[in-house]
This record gives sequence, C-alpha cells and structure tokens, in this order.
Amino acid sequence: MAEKALGQKMDYEFLSAIVHHRPLTVFSISDIRGVLLEFVGKVLHWFSIVAWYHFTLCGFDLVALAKVLDEAWDRAHLSEEDRFWEKYAQP
Repeated sequence: MAEKALGQKMDYEFLSAIVHHRPLTVFSISDIRGVLLEFVGKVLHWFSIVAWYHFTLCGFDLVALAKVLDEAWDRAHLSEEDRFWEKYAQP
C-alpha cells in the first residue's frame, strides 16, 4: 500500500516481523539500531507526505504544518535534506 500510494517501497519483511511478533526475525538483524532508525525515518517521511497532502487539500496553514514537521524531524534526529516541505512553506 505504501509503495502504491506514496511511491516508496516499504521494508515489508521487517514491518511484518514486528506486527506479527516474530522476535527471532527482528533480533536476527545484526544492526537492529540502524534498521530501526531507518524504519522510523521512513514512517515519519510517509506520515509527513500524507499530512502535507491532507493540509494542502483542506486549505490549512502550510507554514504551521512545516513548523510541526520540523519539530518532529528534529526530535527524531532525522536529516534536513529530506524535508520536502521547506520549498513550499515559505512565510
């Protein structure tokens, strides 16, 4: 669904292992911290895209949304290079 709706491929095996509680699959990943951080980054990115489309369609304040998304990305310690809204939400 994520690939079809957002044009991005999701780490299906990893997500499936978490959702279906297969700890051996999750813990067999050697770099679990790196995989989790990458996965959280992808989820936040997908959420940001969906929120941006929703706010745009509903005519909400995109500058305010950009501030919220910036704070969320800062708290997650994610890169600024993927913040697509920067070019659209100029005050």
